[in-house]
Parts: sequence; structure tokens; C-alpha cells
Amino acid sequence: MNPELEQYIEQRVDEVVARRFKDLADRDSRPSRMALVASKGTLDMAYPPLILATTAGSLGWEVGVFFTFYGMDILHRDRIGKLKVGPVGNPAMPPPLQSLPWMKVPNLVGALPGMTAMATTMMKTWIARAKLPTIPELMDIAKELKVSLFA
Repeated sequence: MNPELEQYIEQRVDEVVARRFKDLADRDSRPSRMALVASKGTLDMAYPPLILATTAGSLGWEVGVFFTFYGMDILHRDRIGKLKVGPVGNPAMPPPLQSLPWMKVPNLVGALPGMTAMATTMMKTWIARAKLPTIPELMDIAKELKVSLFA
């Protein structure tokens, strides 16, 4: 190959690589942000936004969680410790017996008296077994990490 052409190509490649590295450095200097919506005040729907918020906050991100009308039970001092799991209309409700994974809980069964208490107890047991923090503990962690809470 012509030495002049080879030198020209090498110079152009170096310029493009330098520009790309500068673009990456500029992109990294912008703050990382996350906005989340807590739209339901049930025990099973309180975990996703709070886990995401505390994880992003621990990574140094600027995080805000907006609590809609139904999600405000998560913020309420008297209700935060009494959040429940609604089994009705929840197609992802796991089977009550792990040995029978094909047996899903039909909506009709979920409407029976005591099913909400049973589903809540089941989930609290799984949460404790997994050693996850409770919702009040996650809220305390979010406050420590300066997660903005909007209601």
C-alpha cells in the first residue's frame, strides 16, 4: 500500500477513535437518573420500585419515586406495616404448594374469605426466607440514600 495513503488512513482512524473516547467521557459525566412510579399500595407491588430505587441510589444515581393515589399506602405511617397481597386478578400468583407447580390459584378461590390473609402470609414467609428487607426497612434505606419521594 502507498505509504502516504497508509499514513492518511492511520491519522483518520486515530482522529475517529479520539473523538469516540471524548464522546464516551462526556456521556459518563452526565448524572445517572431514574424515575419510578409506585402505582399500587399492595405488598407485592411495593417491592419493585423500592428495590430498584435503593439499588440505583446505592450506585450514586439520582432517583425519584412518584406514589400515585393507590400507591400512597406505602408512605402512610399506619398502613406501611399492614400492606397485603391481593390474590384476585393476579395471574402470576404462585401455587400454594411448590410440589404442584401446575396448580395455579384460580380467581374464584382468591375471592374466598381469608385468601388475602393467606396470600399475604405466604409472601411474608418467602420474603423472610429470602432475607429481604421489609417495606419499612426499604423506605429507611431509600431515605438514607436521598431517594426523592413524591406523592
